[in-house]
Amino acid sequence: MKKTDVRSLGQQLRQIKSDRGLTMEKMAEETGISAATLYRVMLGYGIEPGTATMTLLKQFVKRHKVSRKKVVVEKYRLVGEP
Repeated sequence: MKKTDVRSLGQQLRQIKSDRGLTMEKMAEETGISAATLYRVMLGYGIEPGTATMTLLKQFVKRHKVSRKKVVVEKYRLVGEP
């Protein structure tokens, strides 16, 4: 898997968490993935999730239908900007 794919997925997960007001624990419950692993993927801490984890995360993102435009906007948003 490409590093950019993991980075993009992390951005999408952060957007879902923010938009839906989800906690890490709730996201872990919904995905079946530990909060610690979710945290590392969301922040891009140099991990490359396995195939099963990526499948679960992609299904979660698909269920929450994150628009690509929102992900791009978040990428360029200044820290502290609403």
